[in-house]
Amino acid sequence: MKPIRSVVAALLFAIACNGCASKNVLYRDAERRQDATALFLDREGSLYPAASVAVPVQQMLEGARPSSAEFATLRHLYQQSAVPGAASAAAWRSLLADTGVTPDAAFTDTWQQIQQVLRARASQQLDRAAEDGRVVVLLVHGYNNDYREAAAWYERVERDFRERGAASGQTLSFVRVYWDGLHGNAFRIWGAAQLNGPYVGLELRRVLAGVDNRDMPLRVFTHSSGAYVMNNALGNGSSPLRGMQDAYYRRAAGLDGYGFPPLRNLRMAMLVPAQPPTAMANYHHPRLEQTFGTIPDRLILGLSRHDFATGKGRRLGSCRMAGNTCMATHIRYSCAAVRRDLRSSESHGRKQVWAVAFPQPALTSHPHAVASYMQDGDWKLFADALLLDTALEPANQAALCERRVGPLKHSDAWPDEIKVRAETSPERAG
Repeated sequence: MKPIRSVVAALLFAIACNGCASKNVLYRDAERRQDATALFLDREGSLYPAASVAVPVQQMLEGARPSSAEFATLRHLYQQSAVPGAASAAAWRSLLADTGVTPDAAFTDTWQQIQQVLRARASQQLDRAAEDGRVVVLLVHGYNNDYREAAAWYERVERDFRERGAASGQTLSFVRVYWDGLHGNAFRIWGAAQLNGPYVGLELRRVLAGVDNRDMPLRVFTHSSGAYVMNNALGNGSSPLRGMQDAYYRRAAGLDGYGFPPLRNLRMAMLVPAQPPTAMANYHHPRLEQTFGTIPDRLILGLSRHDFATGKGRRLGSCRMAGNTCMATHIRYSCAAVRRDLRSSESHGRKQVWAVAFPQPALTSHPHAVASYMQDGDWKLFADALLLDTALEPANQAALCERRVGPLKHSDAWPDEIKVRAETSPERAG
């Protein structure tokens, strides 16, 4: 089938499947009890309470239009529950009792206090995970994962990583992140999931910024669109995003209480990251001697030009179609662009950016699932680069990463106060 016909076929499938199930991912009490040490976040990044607190999640879908900002959020649920005489008033009282917050006349203020308590707990949980010299591994799934699907591959990765860590004398502890990347028909939910991810990342940033042990060995593993969650959690991930609210751009740039996490022993591995190659372009500003983010000491890009999902089915279309996901598939350009954007070649405080190019399988395209990539021979190279201090830079980095790329192109999505500051600063060299 010719590519243009494949695109038409894909669009016809999306139209035909307009009634297929697509829904927000709400985390039920039993799921949160099963993963009591995990972090659960709704579509705007609000944290779920402790597993012992019952949450009537179905009411997150009631009383708001699906197109509204309140729909499928914990904030909406509890705002309804806080109304005197509400049928779900018991849920509100339970949350207040658990967090020790005294309700304010304004619900918004009370909700912010509750989230502050929950973030502090999550930060403390990360600190506890690092006790006794343990290496903390943060796992972040992509879109179109419900609890069961994410938990299944989390368990598989944890088993693999534990064996690798034990072989090198490391003890690992894992913290799972579950977020609302929607679930159902991939065509229908992709746009909304792209919107949810950055907001989830910003709230996760506040959890990471709250840890006391800034020297904890933190190793982050993301799959697919989990990359843009962490891209926003660690730094100014606003480069690919247009038309967002001003509040987002301010927070992305580290303002308004969204400072960057001061982590000093950080590595991150992104497996087939579903974002543009220049997603980290705003980690620096061309006129300011300032880093707008926490740059990992080692960033490992697990890429495949044959990946089915980020390549949009490869024959179905282009990785630029319906949202640029070309970082995963354009290997040489992506690695070179990320090195440029993170200034990894600068002599002072050089950061490592490595690429692992997964091979083409016997099939035309590479299945997108984590389990599929774990079967490849290059998985060992990818996982060891994240976990092992002794890992050496892969031998083929010159071929994969040293492509000539153009000058850094920044979006204009900077807060006004940073623009003013930049206007009075000299242009940076290089």
